[in-house]
Order: sequence, then structure tokens, then C-alpha cells
Amino acid sequence: MIVRYSIIDKCQSTTGWLLSGVMSNLAFSTDHRGRGTHSIEFDKSGIAGAGYVSKAIEPVNVSPYMNNGLLSYYVYLSDITDVKQIQLILTTDAFGNSFVFNTLNAELSNGWNHVTHILSPSDGVVHGPIDPNAIDGVQFGIVMNLATDLLADIRLNDIEVMSREKILVV
Repeated sequence: MIVRYSIIDKCQSTTGWLLSGVMSNLAFSTDHRGRGTHSIEFDKSGIAGAGYVSKAIEPVNVSPYMNNGLLSYYVYLSDITDVKQIQLILTTDAFGNSFVFNTLNAELSNGWNHVTHILSPSDGVVHGPIDPNAIDGVQFGIVMNLATDLLADIRLNDIEVMSREKILVV
């Protein structure tokens, strides 16, 4: 059986990833999950609230997966005690319009988490007209309970969209 998928970003390099003001220490890590042999690592070290890492990507067409596919990624959280939620955001128009997928603390655990969302407006929040034929950016965000809460060693790996249907190959 084959599962169709499209890579948003494998997180095999820090190249192109940008940190917001409260994120720091972007690094390349050999601790990983999913495809590949590496992940990107960073810290939420500022005291100004939510933190984000973002990357402009070559446009990816996710329309074949809309309403019946999954957004999938791995995230390592060393301690979820102060984490309110995490977000994975797919964007179009150079981060102008977005499709936001929130994962609340109750759905997370310490260590590696395999996070999946149905790729549809019923599971994500749409801001502006998003073009599923041309996703050109990805952001990962973390919202803490208090703006002053810190978290080290966050790792992100293997962001992709995939079909929920398995295709039998004979």
C-alpha cells in the first residue's frame, strides 16, 4: 500500500528558518522522528508572549488533500507544564493569509509528539482567502500560560500533508 503525501518541510536544515523576537538558539539536531535524520531545534527564551519560527517555501499544492487529508508533523517538547498550545500555520501570499492548526496542552505530552490535523476548515482556522494550490510558507508557534514562561529544546520535524486513504498497489 502507498500513502500519497507532499512534503511541506523535512526540517533537515536550519536554512531559511527565521525566529521571532522571543525565540532563540536555532540549531540543527540529530534527535528526530519521521523521515530523515535530523530536526530543527530552538528555545522559547523571550518574555514577550508567543514565539514563532517560520520559513518561506517553494509553493506546495495541498488541494488534493483538502477535507480528506492530514497535516502531520513531529514536535519535541521537553516540558509541557507551562505550554497552553502549539500552532502549525500554513500560509499563502508571503505569510498574508493563513490556515492555523492549534493543538491544546491536553493533547500533548513531554517528549516527542506526532501531531495530526484533518486538513480542512473544520479542524483549522482560516484567516483570509487561502490558496491551497500555492502554500508558500510554514510557521510553528508556541503559546505559554504566561508570557514570561520559557521552554528550552523545542524540536520540529517532518511537516507534511498526506492522504488518509491507503492506495493498494498490485
